[in-house]
Amino acid sequence: MFNQRFVTYITRVGLTVDEKVKGQKQYSWFILKPEDQKAAEKVEDQSFYNPQIREFWAKGIENRIKNLPKYGPALYNLGDENFFNQANSFSPCDEAEFKNFLKKRYGGKIETLNATWGTDFKSFDEVGTNLKEAKEKGMFPAWFDVRLFWEKQYADIHHFLAEEIKKHDPEALVGAEGSVPGNLEETIR
Repeated sequence: MFNQRFVTYITRVGLTVDEKVKGQKQYSWFILKPEDQKAAEKVEDQSFYNPQIREFWAKGIENRIKNLPKYGPALYNLGDENFFNQANSFSPCDEAEFKNFLKKRYGGKIETLNATWGTDFKSFDEVGTNLKEAKEKGMFPAWFDVRLFWEKQYADIHHFLAEEIKKHDPEALVGAEGSVPGNLEETIR
């Protein structure tokens, strides 16, 4: 070899909507061993915010990164043309995280959310996640917040995966290429 360092393709993030499960799910668990792939597919709530699913992501990184640090890769690639689906599909874990996202976004004040959305919720627990209804009723701030949430989830996955890689290679440079448009600043922070 020419004493060149290589770039490792660790995974590809691709969130799709599947009628069998609520919420978005990883399009393929190719990073996992076959027995773990089957187990991951059986998890009902496929949300990234489900601790079980995060465990599968971590196992996948561990599976893919074995022995790589000793070869000194130039960087670890989280995928090319990564994507997420903006369809209105929330799992229970997504819904809980969405409400936490809104609490933070609106400073914990339901009154601020109500003034922005034109609603009269008594608490964040009452807030729904119906993107289609928000769009049809012209509730564009609500529609926008749902879209921001999906972009946050997409960024959170990339950050989580980078942290998992750095557990195995603390000096790792981690990135992705050819991603969908969205809140790029959040994804690369």
